[in-house]
Amino acid sequence: MSIIRTTWWTGFSVGIRLLAGLSLNKILAILVGPGGYATIGQFQNAVQLIFTVCGGAINNGVTKFTAEYESDEHRQASLWSTATRIILIASAAMAVLLTIFNRPLAAYFLRDAALGSVFIWLAASITLFSLNTMLMAILNGKKDLRTYVFVNIGGSILILLAMAALTRFFGLYGALIAVATNQAVLFFLTLLLCRRKLWFRLCLFSAPFSRTVALGLFGFAVMAGVSAFANNGGQIAVRLLLVREFGTETAGLWDGMIKISQLNMMLVAQAMAFYFLPRIAELQSWEEIRAEIWQGGRFIVPLFAAAAVAAFILRDIIILTLFTREFLPMEELFAWQLAGDTVRVGSWFLAYVMIGKAMIRTYVATEVLTNAVFVVVSHLLVTRVGFGGVAIAHFLTYAAALVGMYVAVARNRALPRLIIPKGENR
Repeated sequence: MSIIRTTWWTGFSVGIRLLAGLSLNKILAILVGPGGYATIGQFQNAVQLIFTVCGGAINNGVTKFTAEYESDEHRQASLWSTATRIILIASAAMAVLLTIFNRPLAAYFLRDAALGSVFIWLAASITLFSLNTMLMAILNGKKDLRTYVFVNIGGSILILLAMAALTRFFGLYGALIAVATNQAVLFFLTLLLCRRKLWFRLCLFSAPFSRTVALGLFGFAVMAGVSAFANNGGQIAVRLLLVREFGTETAGLWDGMIKISQLNMMLVAQAMAFYFLPRIAELQSWEEIRAEIWQGGRFIVPLFAAAAVAAFILRDIIILTLFTREFLPMEELFAWQLAGDTVRVGSWFLAYVMIGKAMIRTYVATEVLTNAVFVVVSHLLVTRVGFGGVAIAHFLTYAAALVGMYVAVARNRALPRLIIPKGENR
């Protein structure tokens, strides 16, 4: 299945998720406002950090090795059972810590120790949360696009209904509970669909623990862990900067802009995650990898750039549709933010080469430097040019990251100096 065909297949799923996301944005904008939006964004970053520690960091490895071991059931059993044990042990330990330190965590991340119980909700659901994402990683490695898409659609609808209902009746607190528990509830749908597959047998998840497999997953855990901590840590640091400089309401405007970026990038992100990672894992020669990048890049990047231009032109309509008039000041972020998103999409092709070929040190260095630069440049520009500086920093950071990633990958001989396959016009 090609990247183009995968993109069209995932388009239906993304369409449903977009509709759900649009509806949810409107509901949250009305019920909690910009200030509440910033708090929800802070909690989502915290959840991603915690989830990474609980085994989420190994999921790229599960996808890669599931694809590689497609014809070897014994090795798949060793992989899945080892991954399951890692997740169960890490989740149990994290659940204890979240329960004990729920108030200090709420005070740090949410600026309100009284919201500590949302971390207890997270502790209760973190194991199912982690197991659900592992099953999704297996579906990805199996290239079971239909089931993968169906779970994503079900998840989008579930999250919309749960967050809308809980926010309506319990306000911001209800929205936070929904963030903490929605993926855990989705686990039962994923499990039900996986049980119908010929490859799904419980014995394949209860084989002996393999140290060799665990060491293989460790490299992916390092890459995903560093990425999660760098990305979410960077967002938390910049959000705290905006709160300090302009207040919670303005920080909420930036979170709204991030949400628009996420919605805009959803189709590309899902298509690349499902297709590109297992595909790179399969390819053996750099000539094939180069051709794959060129094929995908010349289709994906122009498509996304066109969507970004359309979003900029329709920015006022988008803001009023997704949010409320209180969010209109975010208009000044659109141009630089969307330009940065376009450059970022281009850099994803190189990032997936690093992940798929286990270029651990290169990937880790890239993630840490990119997010450190974003925090530093955001601080310099926000304090000098105002709120719009955070979007300018976003563009400058990913423009520099794209160049740096290309140089790093080229030095590792992952790509020739020109990403143009033979036979193409230069």
